Amino acid sequence: MVVQDVADALFRPRRRMPLLVAERGPIGTGFVVLVAGALCGGIGLAATLIEPVGSIAGGETGRRAGIVLSALLPVVLLAMWVIDAYVVDAGARMMGAPSRRREYLVASGFAVPALVGFEVVSLLAAVLDSSGAADVAVAVGFLRYAVLAWYVALLTLAARGIYDLPTVGALTAALLPYALMTTLLLVAVVVMSILYSAHVR
Repeated sequence: MVVQDVADALFRPRRRMPLLVAERGPIGTGFVVLVAGALCGGIGLAATLIEPVGSIAGGETGRRAGIVLSALLPVVLLAMWVIDAYVVDAGARMMGAPSRRREYLVASGFAVPALVGFEVVSLLAAVLDSSGAADVAVAVGFLRYAVLAWYVALLTLAARGIYDLPTVGALTAALLPYALMTTLLLVAVVVMSILYSAHVR
């Protein structure tokens, strides 16, 4: 039943998403996110171990970091799912929509399994790269961007349906958490650069 709901949410979001929001709660959806995170972590770990060390940024250190990230991915995705809902809900309210964080939690949670496709493509690219078909691996790797685009489209449809926003507003709300994350990273880099420069002097 849950597997069918996930498939419907991924491939028939306009028809099925409103029903899922009405039928499912945040706790059950959190389980879907956790399982998707575990699948992503397992597949990502396999891809990291199969990928030739020379193709990994940072070499052996990069491989170790990839292993740690894969192990933490279920918890990271679960935390990001909750935080994203708060940020999107705040952004939607700034655009004049009522608060519907619970509904958005459900809708966005059923979009998370799309990221499993990202890891599957990464695994396929790693297998091809390890077998010597580096050029084909690079071409296949570009499919990851198509998966990410579909994930963003699902989040946009969720925001549009839940908050009754226009498409541009829904896209803006859906991308707000990632814009905020990028901003925080940039601020951290600037602060660290300033501290490093002051220490050098």
